[in-house]
Amino acid sequence: MKWMILVLVSLIISGCGSISAYSAAKEECESGGGELIACEANYKDLSGYTCSFPTGDGGEPCSDSSECEAECVAPYGCVAGTSDVEGTCAESTALVCYGLQKVEDGTCGDAYAA
Repeated sequence: MKWMILVLVSLIISGCGSISAYSAAKEECESGGGELIACEANYKDLSGYTCSFPTGDGGEPCSDSSECEAECVAPYGCVAGTSDVEGTCAESTALVCYGLQKVEDGTCGDAYAA
């Protein structure tokens, strides 16, 4: 019975550590103007979350990511390799979380991957 209580307490303590790490990351992210969002693609730290920042040029037309603060996003349904494509600048920096496609040199690319 004592070992079950010890295991239970250990699980509670380890869970609290995760909560405080999340809270600290959220506070740090938000203090810099970002938003901590769920992101399946973030495996580096705090797996499942990333700090996303808004861009000032989101929604502007583009044909290459060099024209944007973050990335140039391909239109929905764009077939990879299609040329002469006009995209739009991303609204935030967390493109990898959404699996969107980029436009580079006017060509639609594959889905964004980490």
